[in-house]
Amino acid sequence: MMMKQAKVVSVRRIDVEDAEPHARETSLLRRYPQIAEEDRRELLRFVRKASPADLRKAFLSRGLEGKLIRFRTDHKDQLRSGFAAFTPYILGLMLAIMLLSSFLEM
Repeated sequence: MMMKQAKVVSVRRIDVEDAEPHARETSLLRRYPQIAEEDRRELLRFVRKASPADLRKAFLSRGLEGKLIRFRTDHKDQLRSGFAAFTPYILGLMLAIMLLSSFLEM
């Protein structure tokens, strides 16, 4: 008795990310502020690390400027960048140097 062998065809799963980059982040911002805490943290990570071009593609080209402004306003203390992000460290280092130099002068 001969058994027939089934042909297995591999099917590549197409993710939404493949078809449309940043679709998840766009969806999260579109629903903001009615999103779960975990989703809020994910969106915050994306906004912190994304390049300006990625932000433009994900949000600004889809008419979500107002939502992005609101999200940034609501999380401004968590979105500091550049010099403002390092200011506390710089001030702490300066204070430590001043204290150390005052003790060495004694």
